Amino acid sequence: MAGWNRLASAAFACLVGAALTVSYADAATVPVTLTQVGNPTWQLLDFHLFSAPAATDEQLAAVTAAVLPLHYPPVPHTSFATEFELGIAGAGFETRTTFSPQEIAGDPLGVYLTFTRIPGAGAPTAISNDFPAGGPILPNSLYPLTEDGDLFLNGVLVDPGFDTVRQGNPTGPGWTHSFTLAAMTETFFPAGTTPVGSYVYRERERDAFGNGYDFEVPFTVALAVPEPHVSTLLLIGLVGVAAMRCSRRARANR
Repeated sequence: MAGWNRLASAAFACLVGAALTVSYADAATVPVTLTQVGNPTWQLLDFHLFSAPAATDEQLAAVTAAVLPLHYPPVPHTSFATEFELGIAGAGFETRTTFSPQEIAGDPLGVYLTFTRIPGAGAPTAISNDFPAGGPILPNSLYPLTEDGDLFLNGVLVDPGFDTVRQGNPTGPGWTHSFTLAAMTETFFPAGTTPVGSYVYRERERDAFGNGYDFEVPFTVALAVPEPHVSTLLLIGLVGVAAMRCSRRARANR
């Protein structure tokens, strides 16, 4: 992941005002087609897909806390580019691109998509909890930042409900990074939809200057898939985890 991050930073610095489309995948992440729009001073990376409980707000909150242990409670850290990679593995989940119908049924499992925003080349610096001596940030001038996400199954839109508007840091000059977890479940599909097939999650992200990214993440739901790989300890402890305000799209910034 670090190697891809360095290549992306170099490209963003050189292609000012140009569009850049990159397709990438490695052992830790999933295939992503990422198109740069304008000249963003921030990056998207650490894309993952995994299945975990997603039937209730409490389960969404528990999964978020499990895969981002340095955020709940907050602990200073700088491992932004691989935070999901480490957290997903540590929680006992598995990054994959093929799932069974049970794993997206919403009773209780759903398919999660994760990714992170970090400052890119030319980003300003500031002192923060993560950077006591000062480091790159996503400045408040980038906000509001809009996300417009849609889920397609076999080319048909089945869930358009992944939109949000992010705001800047009300107590500081910006965020060191921010992340998204989008929980996809069959319960939000049109009635009668058969969940087996080829999926594409598409999202459009724009900052306050109109710069940003368009990206696509494909995955498959198939009948012949092994039993779900879910952490038994996490499943048992879901109800006992302190609930936090959460929704189908988990949001947090640092």
